Amino acid sequence: MSTATKRRPQKRDFETQGIPVPGQHYLVENRHIVNQKGIPIRQLVDQGRYFTIFAPRQMGKTTFFAEFARNLKHDPLYAPILLSFQIVKTFDTARFYGKFQQDMSLQLRQRLEEVKCAKAEEVAVLCQTYIMADHESFQNFFAELNKIIQRKKIVVFIDEFDGIPEHELANFLNTLREMYLANKLGQGYSIYSIALVGIRNIAQLDIAGKISPFKIADQVKIPPFTLAEIENLYGQYTEETGQPFTPEACRRIHFETGGQPFLCNRLGQILTYNIKPEGIEPITEADVEKALKILHYENNDHFANIVDKARQYRNTLARIVLAGDVSYNPRQEDLAFLEQFGLIKAGPKEMAESANPIYQRIFLDVFELKKAQQELRPEFALADYLRTDGSLDLSAVLNAFAAFIKRLGVNLFEAFPGAPREVIGQYLLLAYVDLIVAASNGDSNAEVLTGNGYADIKLLFRGQKFCLEMKMWSGPAAFAQQDKKQIVDYVTSEGLNEGYLVYFDNRQLPTPITTSPYFEQEGKRIYVFQVPIVGRR
Repeated sequence: MSTATKRRPQKRDFETQGIPVPGQHYLVENRHIVNQKGIPIRQLVDQGRYFTIFAPRQMGKTTFFAEFARNLKHDPLYAPILLSFQIVKTFDTARFYGKFQQDMSLQLRQRLEEVKCAKAEEVAVLCQTYIMADHESFQNFFAELNKIIQRKKIVVFIDEFDGIPEHELANFLNTLREMYLANKLGQGYSIYSIALVGIRNIAQLDIAGKISPFKIADQVKIPPFTLAEIENLYGQYTEETGQPFTPEACRRIHFETGGQPFLCNRLGQILTYNIKPEGIEPITEADVEKALKILHYENNDHFANIVDKARQYRNTLARIVLAGDVSYNPRQEDLAFLEQFGLIKAGPKEMAESANPIYQRIFLDVFELKKAQQELRPEFALADYLRTDGSLDLSAVLNAFAAFIKRLGVNLFEAFPGAPREVIGQYLLLAYVDLIVAASNGDSNAEVLTGNGYADIKLLFRGQKFCLEMKMWSGPAAFAQQDKKQIVDYVTSEGLNEGYLVYFDNRQLPTPITTSPYFEQEGKRIYVFQVPIVGRR
């Protein structure tokens, strides 16, 4: 490769295995994280507030507060302490508090020495001689510490708070509550501000049949990356190497990942190490499509975790993915669980939906909807679907697909009672097209948009683009009015002259929808296909 086309050395990497380290990894800095009232975390800390930070795993909680603590150290009045309860779940009471004291004391002493605190030696003696063994001695330690230092603001972040020993949860939270209220009355405990970081909203916990004593805390939720933050993340790579990500590539990644930090960083790895290594050619949306296929079929701990959680509430998740008719209710046990682990989110019109399109495709694998491919393969003939110039004859594909559904695939429509059949059919069609792509060594991608009563597909194949809309047949009035307009508007928005309207028809004796294979409206030609689904049961 010539020097002119070789990118500059890459000094940092995209991190997916742990906490990004400044200077070693690309990371989104100075995220604007706020509480439910829109107040930034720094302002909460300055006000001496106690708060919770919660989000699913690998959403950047630890990364955020580690970076926040680094920035807090610019002010010598602050002594930020970073702790973790990840390994203390099975500890007895004395061992738990002993571990807390050991980890906290080490960081506190280092910070006081760093800012040349005149009371650093006295604090060191207290840390070495005091024995913290239960919640009372925990509270008394900070009362004693407050007698030594009053001009330093100790801020404690506790990561993996969900790992606290269950038997000590109520005592610990009640003690924090007493300390917080005493501070507000000027009675003095040296913890100025504290944040509990975990995947659960601590303020809403039901502890021994009672409301959580940590109701005094502000609630802070770590949101996914915004498009601007994704552009910032990849922009750091571009500034370092000279290889840009196109705006279309960033938008596509934002859409596919929903801003999930692990997915954003993993795609960054695949794109820069597997798809376009070394060169300076821009990373495009087409490159993102290739990376998405690599990501979908790889085994990683992140996917293993969401699959494990998906199977625990498989039926609920199936209705969310396939039917889109589950109301978002975070107080419902199954929905609270799925949201807690980042599998779902609140969608439009107060309905629950998959957290992002990548997860949705993973869930479809869990539901085994693509097992239809095994039945498709014996009757598959590539030449039936390609024109002499190698382009895809989508009409031939849809005709064959209709025949397949009538003969073999209709049972799959009964797999999830109540789920819209057009949504299941959509994925069966994509499975059909996948076989053609694999056999022709071609490249394709399908961007899927679903909603109540319809399913849209934008299909790319060797540079060709097709727009399809899939519906259940609901009568000639709907066809003549909203259905025609909807597909014409969709085709127009994609800058095409042709589109495809596919109907799943569950009438026992279906009559032809039209006398012509297509209609023309507003200068667009729309091909109409009818897929009977009343065959073998």
